Formats: sequence, structure tokens, C-alpha cells
Amino acid sequence: MTVNEHPKAIATLSADGVHWIVPHCPICGREHYHGAGGPGANHAEYLGHRVAHCAGQHAGTHGYVLVQAPKGTDQWALLYGRAKP
Repeated sequence: MTVNEHPKAIATLSADGVHWIVPHCPICGREHYHGAGGPGANHAEYLGHRVAHCAGQHAGTHGYVLVQAPKGTDQWALLYGRAKP
């Protein structure tokens, strides 16, 4: 399976720059965290293909491609597909 065949997981950077947060996994629908290098790191270097942290029936999947959410996108909108009420 090539990287182009994996689903995309949209992620936002945590406020402290330690994690990429995937609020809605394209495989299992749950929230996952991936390392982002920490404060001062080139966070974009930590994007790309990652192993999905799915459990249960989805465990052992081939992963997804971690992509940065567009600037200004908030977690609520990514998770629920709409602005926070």
C-alpha cells in the first residue's frame, strides 16, 4: 500500500507544540495524538504517514497520512463538522 492509498487524518498542533491532535480518526472515529517535536521544532517534519493508534476491530490497520488543518480551524469544527454553538 502506498502513502497515496492511505486515508488523510487532519490534525491541529497542540498549544505547547508537543503533539499533533487528530480529533476524528478517519479509520475508527476516535481522537489520537502524535508527536510533533516539542516547542521550537519544525512541526511540519512530523506530518506524513503515521501508524494509526486505533484499538479493537481497527487495531493493526496500516495507518494514515497526517496533514495539518488549515490555519484557523478549531478542534470543535474538525470533530463535529460545524462551528461551536
